[in-house]
Amino acid sequence: MFTVFATAFDLNIFIKKLKIIFMKNLKLYLLSASMLLTVNLFAQKFKTSGVSYGVKAGINIANIAIEPSDATVSQKSIIGFNAGVFATLPIALGFAIQPELLYSGLGTRATTGGQSVDIKLDYITLPVLAKYKIIGTGLGIYIGPQVGYILSSKAKAGGVSVDVDDSFKKADFSGIGGVDYALPLGLSLSARYQLGLVNIAKEASGDESAKNNAFTLSLGFSF
Repeated sequence: MFTVFATAFDLNIFIKKLKIIFMKNLKLYLLSASMLLTVNLFAQKFKTSGVSYGVKAGINIANIAIEPSDATVSQKSIIGFNAGVFATLPIALGFAIQPELLYSGLGTRATTGGQSVDIKLDYITLPVLAKYKIIGTGLGIYIGPQVGYILSSKAKAGGVSVDVDDSFKKADFSGIGGVDYALPLGLSLSARYQLGLVNIAKEASGDESAKNNAFTLSLGFSF
């Protein structure tokens, strides 16, 4: 699954590959564009109704759910970093839409035969969350979809790091659910869970699959 392929190519082959990559990810581009358009329409409609913007950063406790499981391989979560920007667009009393644009580090640590390998996946993600703030408290709950696009994928073992881009699909799609709590001075704490909904492995066959999962803690600042 994590084999790295080296391929020689001329300019024509390179152009053909670019076209293939574009067509494979066309659905992702269209979905991302439609989500951004929806967010923009909400922003235009509610720009005078308390729209706020912010930045956030935190950690991911990430793992990859691999099926079927292998008794000879044990997995552990790894710690990744996340950071980005968000907007909160009120739509009714207590309700809001919260789009975000984030960098997110995911992956897993797999150990077999006494040897450990860290799989580290870097994504740009676009969650669009429906949020409800409990009136009279600083507590909010939210849920929504998230589209991800992989930037890089590496396998690290024994101080050696290799690219494994050919092992993972470019697009990811997840469900997000979580809570946040408003603090003084525009600060907020957030905890969420990312549940992978699609197989990210390129060469999976039959009932084989690999899905991103992560628990995220972050600190935000709204202005």
